[in-house]
Amino acid sequence: MGRRGTTRRRVLIAAGALGAAAPLAGCTAGSGGDTGPTAEERAEDTLRRRSAAVSTALLSRYDAAAAAHPGLAQRLAPLRAEAAAHTAALGPEGTRPPTASPSPSPSASRTPAAPATQAGPSGSPGASVPADPAAALKDLAALATTTADTHARALGAAAPEYARLLASVAAASAAHAYLLTAAKPGAAS
Repeated sequence: MGRRGTTRRRVLIAAGALGAAAPLAGCTAGSGGDTGPTAEERAEDTLRRRSAAVSTALLSRYDAAAAAHPGLAQRLAPLRAEAAAHTAALGPEGTRPPTASPSPSPSASRTPAAPATQAGPSGSPGASVPADPAAALKDLAALATTTADTHARALGAAAPEYARLLASVAAASAAHAYLLTAAKPGAAS
């Protein structure tokens, strides 16, 4: 008859079976792999959404001002483009800026009174673009300053990498405020 007891062959087969089954032990349904985002991830997502909403309000106001004052559209276009980039960068992955056209041609065909009374999706009902272009620029500068301040206040709650982005966007928004209130190049003072 055969040999009784533990043989080398049986030991090797058992070790091989245990070795093959060990990686599968972590792949059970209750392993916690699909528990959802952590509290930190949810907090960062909320901060990102709020920050993107603040920049979206500025972006919407650029669109409304350009629509109400087609003569300002060319001057506002680069600032609007930066605000759109900020909105996309600040939001959670997949957040995109509104698809409003930055070119003045569609707004030139509209009646000037209608866009001047709209706030757009800025979240501030009742807000309107001033009828005077200089007042509209001053209004935009005030909103850019508020945007910069809001992003700067959010720095303490942000993770380091996102805080650097917020600080950059806050500085850019402050620069927007300056550029909106600076004398237009070539204009007589």
